Amino acid sequence: MLAEYSEYVIVGIGVALSTLGFFLKKEHARLTALEGHLTEVQMTLVRNETRDDERWAELNKSLTRIEVELEKRRTAEIKLFDLVQASKN
Repeated sequence: MLAEYSEYVIVGIGVALSTLGFFLKKEHARLTALEGHLTEVQMTLVRNETRDDERWAELNKSLTRIEVELEKRRTAEIKLFDLVQASKN
């Protein structure tokens, strides 16, 4: 009886290990697919951040040019105001 019991235990352990191996392989395949998807998402994010950085750089250049033009206009208006004040006096 002990020998038969021993065979059943070994078969049970074998089935358990086989089932565990099956699910571990399945989980590994799922994780590998997720890692691939995650890498793709990270690459897309990096590309978008690069585009955003380029857009912000262009925007800052444009803002700098606008600020320079506004300052020129301000100084021109100050000169006109001074000329008007000078002609009144």
